[in-house]
Amino acid sequence: MKSIMWYDPPLFEKERIMFTTNELNIPGLSLFGFYSSQAACDPLKRHYHKDCYEVTYIKEGTVVYETDEKQFRLTRGSLLIMPPNIDHSTGETPFGLNTQYWFRLEMNRPDNFLFLSDERADHILKGIRRKELDLVNLNISSANRILDDVFKLFGSPSQENRNVGATLLSYFLLMVVDDNLNDKEKNSMKNQIMSEICEHINNHPDEVYKLEDLADNANMSLSSFITAFHSYTGFPPREYLNINKIKAAKRMLMHQSITQVAMDLNFSSSNYFATVFKKVTGITPTEYLNRNK
Repeated sequence: MKSIMWYDPPLFEKERIMFTTNELNIPGLSLFGFYSSQAACDPLKRHYHKDCYEVTYIKEGTVVYETDEKQFRLTRGSLLIMPPNIDHSTGETPFGLNTQYWFRLEMNRPDNFLFLSDERADHILKGIRRKELDLVNLNISSANRILDDVFKLFGSPSQENRNVGATLLSYFLLMVVDDNLNDKEKNSMKNQIMSEICEHINNHPDEVYKLEDLADNANMSLSSFITAFHSYTGFPPREYLNINKIKAAKRMLMHQSITQVAMDLNFSSSNYFATVFKKVTGITPTEYLNRNK
């Protein structure tokens, strides 16, 4: 059977969701997809992906892929890296009941690949080349949690959230290619995630942040997130959020009323805004205005 070059358009259906280059806007990532079948379907046709690695992770069920030389049976928690330009299909086997994530990475690394340094990007791609056409068995709970979060972040309308998703995906890839990810690498990735969360907080002081949501975005438990955030910034998360809001409030008070600033920054009341303002600065908003007339 003649092989075809496979192309996936963006798709948002009940069983299959695919984000492509235009939706993702992440260098080096041409597709990220989720599939959850309700019934078996026709075998996957013989095809290849031009100049892209395809990474497939099975969350539930079983899938059989084959190349001209080898057959691969993927089960729950297993992952397969298909090299670029290699013909593959499911042979005569129907595409059975399964839930999977899959994504494609450009083999010719673009600048700023997954927003990583050149050194880290080269490390990941070299590791992918070492693991291609090998079945990789991952810690199921960790892999599911990370990819679930990546998928949620990629579906966000915020590019900043999608960028955090790229960082989580790069951590996942390190977990795949490095059998023993060392503490230095873990801390480096953790710091990058903290940096992106802080950048979002700094750029959006008006948002209402739940620590549980921030922890989920960092793919951490709440207690681990609070510890990591404090270590990275020098402040507990709630204190950092309040300091950032008050920094913005100082600028806004130059041309807005105290009540309006409190509302715009989503404080529950003007009195609570004044309480937080004084706790951070040592003076009330009125005293601040009097000193800066």
